[in-house]
Amino acid sequence: MVAMMYWLIDNKIYVDSFTNKKPPAVCYVDDRAIRFDGKTDGLYEKIKSFESYLQKNKKKKKEKKKK
Repeated sequence: MVAMMYWLIDNKIYVDSFTNKKPPAVCYVDDRAIRFDGKTDGLYEKIKSFESYLQKNKKKKKEKKKK
């Protein structure tokens, strides 16, 4: 977790808190998740450009109204 804390600080990403604890499950369904594949390449860009499901839907609705 220390490495993750330093990575966040180095990339100027500020969060209230984070944890490495999750309840046991086969998978998690979350509209605010970014899949981590063990590599940090491209992770910063994924975080900075992230949009939740709700944000994407709002954009789509606005685009439809413009047409």
